[in-house]
Amino acid sequence: MATVTNVPASPSLAQFLNARRSSAEPIHIALPVKVFSDVRCLTPEWSCTYEITARNARLMRTPCIQSVGQEIWLQRNNRRAKFRITWISDSDSSQYRAECMEERPIWDDDLMGRLIR
Repeated sequence: MATVTNVPASPSLAQFLNARRSSAEPIHIALPVKVFSDVRCLTPEWSCTYEITARNARLMRTPCIQSVGQEIWLQRNNRRAKFRITWISDSDSSQYRAECMEERPIWDDDLMGRLIR
């Protein structure tokens, strides 16, 4: 007679990827992105990344960036997502960090592959 044993359920792929994303080292890469201060904004400002993770980016500051907590939209190629400003540099380096508030980041698939390794 066969006995039933309690085998712990394996974590889902989404849980695995989320765990990997949170522990991933940033990639230092310069990528051009469009910054929209408002979802209805017709004239974006161009910025450039200094480093990215799956959920965050450190970017060159643009005039539309006003304060921590501000919500903006970043666009890379044809992918746009909502971000929240989490840090603004105090120095003349003119940088800021933003966190993606949506499930799907704007980074290209090949970059996402590098980020979740």
